[in-house]
Amino acid sequence: MAPIDSSTDVVVGWSAIWMTGIVVGVQFVLCYAFFMIKRSNDERNKVFDLYETRQHSLGHRSPPPFQPHWYLKAYQMSDSETLRCVGLDSYMFLRLLRFGARLTALGTGLSIILIPIYSTGTARGNSTEGFNKLTLARVEHGDKRMAITVVAWYIFIGFILRELHNEWKSFALLRQQYLARGDEDVPKEFRYSILCEQVPEWLQSEKRLKKYFDRLFPEKVAQTTICMEMSCLDKLVEEREKVLNNLERADACAHHPKVSIGGRCSCCWGEKVDAIEHYRTELSRLNTSICHERELVPLAANHVRHQRKLSRIFSSNGALNVPENLFSGRKHSSEANNFKQPTDLSSLIECNESHFSFSDDDEEQDIGEHINQIEINESKISPSSTAFVTFTSLRAKQAAAQCALRVSPFGRESCATSAKSDGNSNALDVISMSMSAISEGIQQLQTHDGQEFTHSMPLIECNESHFSFSDDDEERDIGEHINQIDINESKISPSSTAFVTFTSLRAKQAAAQCALTPDRTSMRVFHAPDPRSVLWENISFPLSMQDTAKFGMKVVWIVGILFWAIPVSVVNSLANLNSILQALNIKTVDSSKPWYGFLSGLLPVIALALLLDALYALIVLTAKRVLKLKSLSDVDAYATYWYQLYQFANLWLIVIGGSIFNQFQSFLNDPQSIVTTIANAMIGSSVFFVNMTLTQSIGKCALDISQLQKFVIALLMRLWRSESTITQRQMDRAKIPETYQWGYEIPQILFILMIVVLYCPIVPIMEVFGLIYFAGRYITYKHQFLHVNAQTFEGGGNATWLSIFVFIISIIYMAEAVFIAYMGLKQSPASAAFAFVPLVVTFVFHLDLRYKTITYLQNLPLQRAAAIDVKEGECSDFNRLIYLQPSLNTCLDEQFHVVDSNTRGPDAVF
Repeated sequence: MAPIDSSTDVVVGWSAIWMTGIVVGVQFVLCYAFFMIKRSNDERNKVFDLYETRQHSLGHRSPPPFQPHWYLKAYQMSDSETLRCVGLDSYMFLRLLRFGARLTALGTGLSIILIPIYSTGTARGNSTEGFNKLTLARVEHGDKRMAITVVAWYIFIGFILRELHNEWKSFALLRQQYLARGDEDVPKEFRYSILCEQVPEWLQSEKRLKKYFDRLFPEKVAQTTICMEMSCLDKLVEEREKVLNNLERADACAHHPKVSIGGRCSCCWGEKVDAIEHYRTELSRLNTSICHERELVPLAANHVRHQRKLSRIFSSNGALNVPENLFSGRKHSSEANNFKQPTDLSSLIECNESHFSFSDDDEEQDIGEHINQIEINESKISPSSTAFVTFTSLRAKQAAAQCALRVSPFGRESCATSAKSDGNSNALDVISMSMSAISEGIQQLQTHDGQEFTHSMPLIECNESHFSFSDDDEERDIGEHINQIDINESKISPSSTAFVTFTSLRAKQAAAQCALTPDRTSMRVFHAPDPRSVLWENISFPLSMQDTAKFGMKVVWIVGILFWAIPVSVVNSLANLNSILQALNIKTVDSSKPWYGFLSGLLPVIALALLLDALYALIVLTAKRVLKLKSLSDVDAYATYWYQLYQFANLWLIVIGGSIFNQFQSFLNDPQSIVTTIANAMIGSSVFFVNMTLTQSIGKCALDISQLQKFVIALLMRLWRSESTITQRQMDRAKIPETYQWGYEIPQILFILMIVVLYCPIVPIMEVFGLIYFAGRYITYKHQFLHVNAQTFEGGGNATWLSIFVFIISIIYMAEAVFIAYMGLKQSPASAAFAFVPLVVTFVFHLDLRYKTITYLQNLPLQRAAAIDVKEGECSDFNRLIYLQPSLNTCLDEQFHVVDSNTRGPDAVF
């Protein structure tokens, strides 16, 4: 491949593309042959561990195993069945790939028209030979051929906006369905729960917090869970898990292994003792310590206390003993598994008069019997769309004013509420809203016991003095049989994080969408994360410290982008081996040789992939260890954001030669040269992106479908250890489906999407390679989602569509800006002027979509929540342990696993 710099006087050849295509083609053939042979063997032996992993735990959401013509079966599966099997996150991820495939299919059709037009251009020079014969560089400045380019660009952008419109229309329906019904494998408590941060110290007791929310939402609070800071207990539980693993490995050995104790090195020094007896002793010691620590922890509903003194004490009536039938995960919650989603998606959006009961008799009484019939057309009297509603409590009024009452799909009519006051009385609460949004749901937020907040209470100060808590209740929670315990010795204390579960959806939505406290430094409320995604080791980390850490790391990542040019320039230098040899005073080689094209084409792509993998690992490590984010969904969102920004930086750094410092002085002297430099260099860097697209499409698809990496790792583990040393726990873990990391997968897909959109009018042949990428990845990922992989948690499309749309629209804006600049560079002012039209249309489309649709898909509208509560009734049967920390949950205690001899065999672990 030719050097990637800002010069256009460079001959770009095909050799690197041909060699890359041959290499990835051979890789695909070998991997696919392995896949077919191994899959046939597994089908005969009924082994599901490698290619049908979902059958072990998600057979009810998977198609029949080992279907013939797997690619046709994956392609032909309907959207509704795919959604049922994989969940909304994975489904929207597949739709993103399908969106790219449709986009590049149109681009491929346009390239059939543009390539002959470009190749017959009259421009001559090194920059118009070789690969560049098929690019816009072949067209002379001011040539009329560029009018056809503008028309093709209009068609391309119009198709993108149309597809985005359809995708958002479909997503709005599915998002509302998820918010209303959830996912069948997600515990139902998730839909009724909120996460409270910065809980004040006087509310860091489960009884106090429940009483606080009971005052706000009377008889609507099912339970509260205060997250505890208990690092000692967490370490003991972690240590016990390691001891259990060692005990199982020792028990699996045919002979009695020995272990060294008392020395610095457990394998070489110290006294040799029997491993099984040693680990059993350690296990007994740890169990005793864990039970002792648990006795110091206030447990849910029975052992909660928070003494109102500086020296706090803890007490308990013993270790937590919960029946197993109360513990629900995905397998034990019959309520969650039997929870069916409605098949009619439209019923989830339309929330109208049919969902509420109105009496015609009431209408007649309102009219008044003394009024005769009046012809409405003659009197010109008719009801308007504006009404005033007066509530009996301030909290009901605030819930109505702050919550989204109604949202219709894709920008249809929605209600608007605004608070009004006559300025004379605090007791008068009036709301102006659409009459179609007035429902019985708001009335349920009013109290039933006649108790209200006093209107004379201070508007800013809202603290312990405004709520009454009985000290007698606190004393009963302590327990008379426990003496005072110093909390500093046990290192156990309540944190400022809590989970609150409600009995109704409308109460939960009102709590999540309303401002509960008067300032940001007070308690903040969020939607609770999927309990399967919670990072319990970080759950007690204070939100204020997390915000400070986020700001500090934001500065670090921004500065890192500026210096990211250094490693990218090193990667780009691999594309020109002769320049490296010259720098090392080594004789150069003939660049026309095939092996030179192979190295210059693949080495930069592989090096950049390794560099980006290291960057992603660093971002995830920062999110978990430095920022201490509290859920995997938050980690994915954080990784997606910063990883995508670095992907954007990669594009422009590669285009302008890998280092902005080489062009820095010229940019200072002439800022307009930035656009010219980028436009000139785009064609020269196109071969690099073609090689990258080929490698990530054909090569990556082959590795994913063959599961070769997983097979090789399992094979090496079996060769390293004898079959008799493999424990039951290890065999069980091999049956757990692997997951895709959205923060890693999505930025790579958006990077290729950015390439094909940017290069469509300039290097149209790029669309052909983009079609191979998106079509191949769509079929491969769909098969993997249906048969092999399963996501740990469900986010309702937030990670795979809602939060990434800002990047998709940014790609369109960048492409339109580059096209305008390129038309200006080609000295075609008329084409450049017409190119502004798609930019304006995109901007209007973006604003309309943002204010009419995107804003209203974050929460479930209060009217929809009320309709569900009225139709299905409020829930009272909850799993009380769903948001209990694992270290406190005895149902999750690790047990000793004896090896089942029936599961051993040559194919037990691949």
